[in-house]
Amino acid sequence: MAEIRTLAEEREYLLKLIEEWNASRLDIFAISEPTEDLEYRGVMRFFFQDSGSKVATKCVRISSKDNTDDVTKILVDKFHPDMKMLTNPSYSLYEVHPNGAHKLKATDHPLRIQLEWQLDDREGRFLLKSDQDKIVHAKNLFEGEQNQNLKRRLSKREKKQMKKKREEEAKKVKAGKDDTAIAQHLYDELPETSFTRSISNPEAVMRRRRQQKLEKKLKEFESRESAPGGTLKIFAETLKPEIPYKTLLVSVDEITTNIVKEALVKYNMEKEDPEEYCLVMVNIPPEGSNTSATLGKERVVHDEDCPLRIAVTWPENRGSVAFHLRRRANLPKYRRDKRRSKSPTRSPMQDVSPDKSVAERLAKSTYPQHLLPYLQELSPDGRELDHKPEIHRLQMNVTDVGSESLMSAGGSHLQLVAPHILPRHCVITNMDGRVSVTPSNGDAEVFVDGKRVYETTTLQHGDVVKFGRVHVFRFCDPAYEEKHKRHSAPGGDRGSASSLSDSEGHRGGRQRSSGPALRSHHENHVEDSVDFDTSVHKDGMFETTFDVDGDLPYTYDRLPPSPSSPKSPNSVRDKLPATLEFRESGEDAFFAAVISEVNGLAVHFKLAPTYTLYMCSRYRMSSAYRPELMPQQKAERLGVTIMKIANMARSTIRENSHMPGSLAFWMANCSELLHFIKEDIDISPYTKDSQSVLAKSVQLAFRHLVLCIQHELRNSLPAFLDQSDDADVEDSDMEANRPTVSEVIYHLSSTMSLLRRCRVNAALTIQVFSQLFHFINMWLFNKLVLEPKLGLCSREWGRRISKRLRRVEDWALRQGLELAADCHLGRIEQAAYLLQAPKSSPADINAISSSCFKLNSVQMRTLLQSYRPTQDEYLSQEFIDRVVAIAEDTADQTAYKSGQEITLEEDPELQLPFLLPEDGYSCEVIRGVPQGLREFLEPLANTGLCKLTIQTVSSGLWTVYQSKYKMSILMTSKLIHPQNSGPEITEITFNKGRGGMGLSIVAAKGAGQDRLGIYIKQVVKDGPAAKDGRLQAGDQLIAVNGESLIGVSQEKAAECMVRSGANVTLRIVKQGAIYHGLATLLAGQQTPVPNRGTLDYIEPAGS
Repeated sequence: MAEIRTLAEEREYLLKLIEEWNASRLDIFAISEPTEDLEYRGVMRFFFQDSGSKVATKCVRISSKDNTDDVTKILVDKFHPDMKMLTNPSYSLYEVHPNGAHKLKATDHPLRIQLEWQLDDREGRFLLKSDQDKIVHAKNLFEGEQNQNLKRRLSKREKKQMKKKREEEAKKVKAGKDDTAIAQHLYDELPETSFTRSISNPEAVMRRRRQQKLEKKLKEFESRESAPGGTLKIFAETLKPEIPYKTLLVSVDEITTNIVKEALVKYNMEKEDPEEYCLVMVNIPPEGSNTSATLGKERVVHDEDCPLRIAVTWPENRGSVAFHLRRRANLPKYRRDKRRSKSPTRSPMQDVSPDKSVAERLAKSTYPQHLLPYLQELSPDGRELDHKPEIHRLQMNVTDVGSESLMSAGGSHLQLVAPHILPRHCVITNMDGRVSVTPSNGDAEVFVDGKRVYETTTLQHGDVVKFGRVHVFRFCDPAYEEKHKRHSAPGGDRGSASSLSDSEGHRGGRQRSSGPALRSHHENHVEDSVDFDTSVHKDGMFETTFDVDGDLPYTYDRLPPSPSSPKSPNSVRDKLPATLEFRESGEDAFFAAVISEVNGLAVHFKLAPTYTLYMCSRYRMSSAYRPELMPQQKAERLGVTIMKIANMARSTIRENSHMPGSLAFWMANCSELLHFIKEDIDISPYTKDSQSVLAKSVQLAFRHLVLCIQHELRNSLPAFLDQSDDADVEDSDMEANRPTVSEVIYHLSSTMSLLRRCRVNAALTIQVFSQLFHFINMWLFNKLVLEPKLGLCSREWGRRISKRLRRVEDWALRQGLELAADCHLGRIEQAAYLLQAPKSSPADINAISSSCFKLNSVQMRTLLQSYRPTQDEYLSQEFIDRVVAIAEDTADQTAYKSGQEITLEEDPELQLPFLLPEDGYSCEVIRGVPQGLREFLEPLANTGLCKLTIQTVSSGLWTVYQSKYKMSILMTSKLIHPQNSGPEITEITFNKGRGGMGLSIVAAKGAGQDRLGIYIKQVVKDGPAAKDGRLQAGDQLIAVNGESLIGVSQEKAAECMVRSGANVTLRIVKQGAIYHGLATLLAGQQTPVPNRGTLDYIEPAGS
């Protein structure tokens, strides 16, 4: 019985409906607010089908009081004005939906009917059609034409068949008036497009509908009377072979009849009679079962049975069950009629307590655990933790998040304790391959990638999710990699398609293989290579060659020895700290797991791909690989292999050209790998082409990374031109509407942190920031000279820009990038100085000319002519001409000599060539097996793709095959058999004068050391230390004037040495670097050049 409402209540009801309609529809279909007598107007789209079966469409504005007859008359005039002049046929208006149609009554109101569609989450059309016309599909007309063109006479049998066929076609044509035929023809002629529908954003509307259904179900589950629920997969391969399955959210008490109805709706078959369908339960025996008695055994689920209860209480030793939706008519008669249960064995199942046992079984998903998406714990500020993070797998159901440990509908719960976490904070749903988060109410603080969400939001791989103000997680989806290129097998077999050409026999295996690691690599999950280890250094330090602080792990003595004996004939007798063998038949799968499928965020040791691939290269050159091949043949094969590696790395960079994290990761790895193979005396001669590809890959990653960071910077640079002081706040408000200078510093700091985490070479780091500093300089300077309407050429703006640039310079100084900042921010700094400087006397001319030497004559003239003097200033034309004339003789001539043009604006591109680093690589400082390398390879070794062997008798150096380190190897080899008890410790006192000592120092941690040490990398020629003659490269500095340098950073040691005074006393360990296994620090002792990337502190040797 319809609810009786007053006029005011009815108007409120209509207002709510209209508001919801307008929110999800195109503007043209917006409906006006109802008047006092409840009349409202709106535009509707109508379709018309003529006698030739063609369909036309028009939009007409009508009122809610217009009934079907009124609208029909209007439409006849709109669609066919000449209809009145001919015979006057009767027309009908149909409401059409994808699954059927019905004829409107004369008293129906079309606009009201359309408005009420959203109550049932429906979308349809209105069709005007003559009652005399019949629907004739185009294909029937075409077939009729073909029949008319038959030339030969037909036999009696053919005529009889033709007559029968025509009778059947006539029946079909007659059925054209049926609802289904009308709907089918209309949607066939005009498929669903943005032109034919009224919904503005179908994805958003469908998401809202799913959210409403989910919330309704969850409220049912939350009620005290309702039993717990979960997800149930319904297969329908006989009805909808193109759809694998549909997932329903049902209660354990939901009976088969209701589930069949809901499944029909899910499969867009709601017009079908549920009585004609049933659920068939298929029993799948457990893994490893040899019996075939129950393999695929089926039975019809009775109407009163509860399928989800059957699934969760099914004995595990009997395997699992799957439910299939099928037509009863297709079943054998004796099974078709079994509608009610008479089996006594069903009674105990109904008596099972649904509380604990059901919830526990719901939590045990049959989906492979390692393929489930998960939340990875982060620190409150969104950074990686300094310990192994917690991983929370999101089961194939609903996961409650809150402070109370209440069992959710699906039996999964994430309990978080914090002041701003509600008892039931939000719900995370993993259903139909989509994971979404829904806050419980408006007070529940849920953030996705820094943005607070108030409604159901779909999570993407890599999103950072924050609950409250403390608990932060990263959402990770293992299916993300699979979606891009990983695996073609639907279930258990997940090997690389390119590497399994010799394992076709495995494709017919069981799909639900989820047991232990198999013996053959063809049958294993290469997917494990993605999520190896998400932990970071236990000491919390960055892995970076930029500052070797804590980056010399000596871990091979803690790793268990390989089970293979070093004396076996198959062992690799190599001199690296470790060796790696890999199967030739699984080469493609192995390289894919190491290169194209690696998730750099989840890799502990960021250079693991480099060291893995270098060990592979050395293995291909060793005697353990194909002993029957000649050395020349091995070298040629290796050249092909490394070319494949280089091409895969280049392709990976191109595929991730918009992801700064991945670009920094591969820029570091490609440059390190290039250095390895270029310097290796055995590999280098056969890999010249591969080296060229790797070099271009490094440059490609560099260019894309710079573009990505510049894109982020561009949004923050307007802060420099903000005339208010809000842009100068030190702590940037992340929710502020306007950019601040702190955001610029934040982007620069984030870039530095990223490069350090990825262990990017120092020289590459300097080049990256050179590009960024130039970008800031170019953007600001061009605003200054090309947009005079902004009025920036004044003394006040000069001071403001200088003040804000000083913050960038101070940051660069703290990072050791002061030279790059001074060089590439020079032009805008000098322009800001020019705006502030006095401009009246001849002395001012000399001061400006000497300080603004980077500004050419065109730039100088533009800035001075655009200058807006204050009331107490006067800028004469003579002053401008004299300053410009000096610029022509100095800055212009310098530009001409270097081949540059004299232009006004700054070039967007920094005119400097990209240079590969000459030194500063990780292999120069790393000794032993790096921490995290074994964890990176362990999943691949478990699958049989490779075998890692730790060389316990190795010197620990990774540079043993590089010719320039032969002397270092000989020096280090003496440490394996020491002849004395320890190094010599002594004190040295000398006078260094007012300047520095003339030393180049570096902080490093050697073998057996748990704290950093400060070592002399080089004694600067003609400096005080060199003149004294007692200090040598390789000596360790223990103390300066009694102040200990053990365990201090490189910067702190440098500060201590600067303030040491004229007479300095040093306590040193003679050749401590060699004693602690750091002999490679002494290699290539040449005069340090800062722009080559060595960021070691160099004490000045000035007087």
